[in-house]
Amino acid sequence: MEFPLRLKQTLMLFLLVAAFAGFSTPRTFAYDAEYYWRLRENFLDIQRNFSLTNYADERYQLRGYVFPLLLLSAEWVVDVLTPDRWVDDYLTVAFFNSALFTLLAWWLLPAILAQLRGSPLSLRLRLLLAAILFLFLRGYLYYPLSDLPALLFLLTGVWATLQAAEYSGWRFAGLAAGAGASLAAAYIARPVYLLAFGAVGLAFLLARVKIWGWRSRFLGLMAFLLGGFLVLFPQYQINRIHYGVNSPFISGGLYTFQTTTGILLHRYETNVNEQVYPSAPVFFVDPQAERLLQRAGRGEVSRLLDNLHSLDLPYTITISDILSFFTRYPLDVTAIYFRHLFNGLTPMYADPYIRNLYAPDLGLLWLSYTVLFTVLVFFDLRPWLSANPVSGFALLAWVLPALAALPGAVEVRFLFPLQVLLVAAALSTLAHPPGLGEKIAHWGVFRLGLLYAAFLLMCFTLSGLILTTVPNSTLLLTPR
Repeated sequence: MEFPLRLKQTLMLFLLVAAFAGFSTPRTFAYDAEYYWRLRENFLDIQRNFSLTNYADERYQLRGYVFPLLLLSAEWVVDVLTPDRWVDDYLTVAFFNSALFTLLAWWLLPAILAQLRGSPLSLRLRLLLAAILFLFLRGYLYYPLSDLPALLFLLTGVWATLQAAEYSGWRFAGLAAGAGASLAAAYIARPVYLLAFGAVGLAFLLARVKIWGWRSRFLGLMAFLLGGFLVLFPQYQINRIHYGVNSPFISGGLYTFQTTTGILLHRYETNVNEQVYPSAPVFFVDPQAERLLQRAGRGEVSRLLDNLHSLDLPYTITISDILSFFTRYPLDVTAIYFRHLFNGLTPMYADPYIRNLYAPDLGLLWLSYTVLFTVLVFFDLRPWLSANPVSGFALLAWVLPALAALPGAVEVRFLFPLQVLLVAAALSTLAHPPGLGEKIAHWGVFRLGLLYAAFLLMCFTLSGLILTTVPNSTLLLTPR
């Protein structure tokens, strides 16, 4: 009876999330969201015939086929289910993202936590997990952005890897192939996820799993690579036909752009109401980074700032440059990228497209600070690492895409994997009341309360200071 009950719960959660998304959608796609939605049409020729190899991204070969194909598939499903097409594009995307969220919050993440903890979450904690994730992700239900699907593919690969450690033989090979296919799809949706593919590949070679002999390891690695190949091969064909490139990989040119602009921008937001703020891109410029670049002999910092909105930059800054800066100015570089991490984990706005820059969501900020505090004070990683022989590699695959995004201009959505991991870790502490009680007793309720209040004050102060680094930030003082 448990499985039918879970299905009923899943349907109920989906209907609630879809109702929220459907009724509150702003009914507009802007910038990246609009472009992704148009990309789904690239699979169709002039006679509306479908082929994978019709697809091409005319913008720099940066966006692979997986996410636009999902959007087109969602549209086809809606066309079949609603022949009179009462569901328009905005509702299609809202329902599609609601389905992805439901799979992530109600099935996939609880299954991963059960593997890492050694026992399933209670219904109460699963509801709390879904509620917290909803508060963090609700603004992304309206838009066709690749972040939520990429996260779902990533965590599917993590789950399959953890499951594979319990088996050998053909079931093990099937899970390995599923992990390879999922992580390859995550990479094509967001290229920075390639690091997760590499981390899981290492698991099949190096993890200390007693039931994996050398034959099992070889079988698992080959199955993992085969699963990845099946997903990457259409991208190879697309690259060969449209770009003359004999490779399945997405262009990495955008990453250098990100590291160049990212050293100056410790936060980036997108504004869609120019009556409130005068431009669409909102650059939070780090004054400490400006001073560092000037000391490092990059005399065209002002020109770089003037060209942040385009790909025409006066110079580039690579990861090796950042490491060089670190050897010369370690405290400055550490402070700069600490703010990147803080900004990536503290959403100021629920919606990725801001309508009022000067009205940050204080409740959402409080929630993100509370999750951070809970993890820093109470969470113990050791039980997770010992619960499964491949858990270290699985967690590495989980966090690497977020860490790789840190050198760029930080958008909260780039750090979704780490944000979701922190929420899962915070909930995991609540699942062990005896251990939690011991830590509360160790700190003392009064001292713990003071520490929490000081932490909140520090975080709100830092977020307030970051808001003042926006050009025209004096407008923040204008009553609204």
